[in-house]
Amino acid sequence: MSDERRTERLPAVGWFILTLVVYMALGLLFKRAVLNWVVGPLWLFGTLYLLPVLARALRNRLAGR
Repeated sequence: MSDERRTERLPAVGWFILTLVVYMALGLLFKRAVLNWVVGPLWLFGTLYLLPVLARALRNRLAGR
């Protein structure tokens, strides 16, 4: 598998930065709920995997119409 193929599915660097900034802001507001061992990994999974997958699927669906 080439390096290009592995990285083409990753979100852009800006997406990682935005995810970190939003997570830190939420952590300041809701310390107990956000900064725990369950929500942290779920936040990363949701924002760095699920949202891009859903955005691609929606974009492909709208382009196919």
